[in-house]
Amino acid sequence: MFVVVVFSLVPRTRFSLYLSQCHACSNIHAPSFYLLQMPVVSKAACTDLVAEETWQIEKDANGVFLVSSVGVDIAYGDCTDLATKAKELNPDIAYENYLIGDGQCHSAVDSFLAGEGIVRSHLEIVLVEGHPTKEQITVTFNHEVEDGAVGAFTIEGLTINSAALHPDNKAVLILQTSLQTYGTEYTLVTKNAISKRSANMVVLPVGTTAPFYAIEYGLSNAKGAENYNLALELDIPTSPTWGNTGVPAYTYGTEPISYFSRVAYFLELESEQYGWQWVWVSMDAFTQNVMNLGFPTRGAGSVVYDQYVDNVNILSNQPQITPCDDSELSGQKARLEFWPYSYGTSNSESVPFASNSLYDWGDDMNTGTYGSMQIHVPSYGEVLFGVNRWARNDPKIDIGIGNQPTGHPDWTFAENSDIYTLKKLSVLVSKEDNIDPAVFAPNNEAVGTADTEGYKLVYDLPVATQAAYGTSLVPYHVDYHKSVGTFERIAYYIELDDNWLWVSMNAFTDDASKIGVPTFASGAIFQQAVEDVNVFSSLAGMEASGITGNIEFWPNDYSTQNIKGIPNASDTAYDFGDIMRTTGDHGSMQIHNTAKRMTIFAYNNWNSNRVGAIGIGPNVVGEPDWTFADNAGKYTTKRIQVFVK
Repeated sequence: MFVVVVFSLVPRTRFSLYLSQCHACSNIHAPSFYLLQMPVVSKAACTDLVAEETWQIEKDANGVFLVSSVGVDIAYGDCTDLATKAKELNPDIAYENYLIGDGQCHSAVDSFLAGEGIVRSHLEIVLVEGHPTKEQITVTFNHEVEDGAVGAFTIEGLTINSAALHPDNKAVLILQTSLQTYGTEYTLVTKNAISKRSANMVVLPVGTTAPFYAIEYGLSNAKGAENYNLALELDIPTSPTWGNTGVPAYTYGTEPISYFSRVAYFLELESEQYGWQWVWVSMDAFTQNVMNLGFPTRGAGSVVYDQYVDNVNILSNQPQITPCDDSELSGQKARLEFWPYSYGTSNSESVPFASNSLYDWGDDMNTGTYGSMQIHVPSYGEVLFGVNRWARNDPKIDIGIGNQPTGHPDWTFAENSDIYTLKKLSVLVSKEDNIDPAVFAPNNEAVGTADTEGYKLVYDLPVATQAAYGTSLVPYHVDYHKSVGTFERIAYYIELDDNWLWVSMNAFTDDASKIGVPTFASGAIFQQAVEDVNVFSSLAGMEASGITGNIEFWPNDYSTQNIKGIPNASDTAYDFGDIMRTTGDHGSMQIHNTAKRMTIFAYNNWNSNRVGAIGIGPNVVGEPDWTFADNAGKYTTKRIQVFVK
């Protein structure tokens, strides 16, 4: 410890011992000069010390010091320690409590410092973190440490292969170890004392311990993730090409998903600049459409969520993100800024703590093609994560967890996607409300007919009056196609206000992704016969059993030519025997009773945001297969469900 010792060689002098900011106490203004390096308990010799002494602790612009009014002549020679001598002269006063030695503040000094709001200096380990590679540990101290720290540790059960202080922050020590076992608790132990870099008398003693767990990448880090099923997952590309029509190349969870009460996002990043980062945020469900939970691209329907969400749970390995655990689910709100458009800084909605000049959690969506997928907690003034600039086909996009340290808090204009070696987004939904499709049997007007037993739901689609499935994913309310397994029969249920129809047939494909609306994205094109067709309906004259039918499923335009030579089909009317063109996007999803020369069900014109055409049975006032009927707007209820067994 550095001190200033001032001796006055006349009776009744003031004797001052200065304590340095950097060495003894962490936030004292230090003296600007040092005359002597020595403990405050002076080893200076003296021959005599006789007088009344009054010790006190004071503070001035130079620092904190001990003062004694001493009536004494001090000469040099052999003498005992000053404190010991003072104790001999006045045994009733515990002078040692007022003195500093070896970098440790004693009780009286502590009391004074506490009253002044000053914290004494000490060295401790504040964090030990495993790395998901399971071969690295990061040790963070509260102060920079001397180089000797690199060889100061042992870990029972592991070999430390190398150690190095972080080149830019000597308070961080990185250890490379033998392979750790995931989930195992290990204990870091100091075998040598570690010294504070700026004051080597402040030490972390031998035998100091600090536990840590071996971790791995992914969702296992987020407490409570086991209560969720994976819906969508994406390795975010450095340069997305989603533009105006693209859809991210998600992988999908394998567990069946129906209705859910909560939604969760888990973003995991790794870079040299920011290290390994992750954030988990779950919330009450704000939609029941799984595909609308991902990036709100134009290709996915240009969905906009500019809103608050409720009962938010937040976890992260980033200290700048305020956690909100399960016990706090009753009320914490977060804010979504999900859109495929550009935006400005004007805080027109008066979002708390948002800026009118910085991009943050209170921005205004406008026209343009920038793209935003951000989640914030305005009441904390915190960005949880931001992924932006993905709607422009630019070379780099903006990605970050927490508030951006410099620039705009929500990472707008960061253009930093190239710094990350890992950037994975997982979207999950709560599993407690999920229903296995094996037991999600038909629950509609067709129930009770002889044909519905044993079927399980694959798709449930509330039909839009104007749909644009050519440039977006079909917004199924339920989508089980990833988890239905094998099947031998396919059934379609159609409901138009008070009328309904059930039609089942032998499977015409073994690919469940191709039995819904036959979009360009699904690749479904079928113009063929189907066998063992059964029909039940609320409309008279529709019922059939075991018949042969034919289907016309495609996303393209079509003409009236009877290309398949189906008996009694017309070459001049749109009916059950048309020809698909290789261009255009009108779209046809039609099932016909071939022998009766009639349409059983048709849904057309669903690709380009035009009014759709839909009908049960043949159209008697226009084209028989409902082409150009443009009648979807006349129905309040219009639903298509697809089942298999």
